[in-house]
Amino acid sequence: SPWWYSVLDNYGVEVFQTVLNAEPRNYINLFLYFIQFDLGGEVLLSIVSILGLIGMILYIRQCDFFLPVWIMIGGHVVSIAALVLLSVRGLEAVLRGLGDATAFETGFSSKASRYTLLGLSSYLLMAGIIASSFYGYEFRILPGEYHAMDWVEKNIPTSSKFIVVTGDPSMVDPVTEWFPALTGRVSVSTLQGHEWTPEQNLHESVLKNNQLQSCLNRDVSCLYEWDYDYVYIRKIKPMREGNVEARPSILDVSLRESQDHQIVFENDEAVIYRFLR
Repeated sequence: SPWWYSVLDNYGVEVFQTVLNAEPRNYINLFLYFIQFDLGGEVLLSIVSILGLIGMILYIRQCDFFLPVWIMIGGHVVSIAALVLLSVRGLEAVLRGLGDATAFETGFSSKASRYTLLGLSSYLLMAGIIASSFYGYEFRILPGEYHAMDWVEKNIPTSSKFIVVTGDPSMVDPVTEWFPALTGRVSVSTLQGHEWTPEQNLHESVLKNNQLQSCLNRDVSCLYEWDYDYVYIRKIKPMREGNVEARPSILDVSLRESQDHQIVFENDEAVIYRFLR
């Protein structure tokens, strides 16, 4: 609440309206997503989601609709806190079904309950390690890419505009997201943070950025609608299994043959072109 007040005091209510309208809701997809009830996105068994569903049924039976409504209207990320609270209630019901008659917060009186809690904790720890390793492998920036961005910071004028082409969707693209922070230069296609800015519609920007990423498999003419000074192309793709695959592209070949672009930096992970205006 103090944070809400500080934002409202400095920027007004428009900044929150911008977030709420950042992306139009597809209520059919939201309903289908809800009835699947895989809100936890677990990589093995959906234990947390199952417990959350049990907790939701208990809350609805008691005519307490706050958390169920939160789940229904919130979507994936926004509903995580509500899902955790529902899962705790579902776990309590499961332990009572196993013979633990004491209140949840006072401890566990039966051996079955203690073993169940130990098993669930071990499973969740294992699942968390597996899930985080996938994210750590797939959404990482390689040392050569850090080197390329460090070169940009030290050698490219601060007023320069970049377009970053990786071939990845906008919201799961670590290079596009980190490029402005690591280089101090403008990336005209980076979206993160613009859900708060009224002058840039996030949904339209996502579509435009995805169109830019598709340029990886097209020639250089695909870039001309953008206002840019430099092009950064990611030449590789880290995989979730831990390996790294080469990502050759038509765009890279076309830029090498173009008379309007010149390579200013290249290593195994990235290549940077300057637009010769």
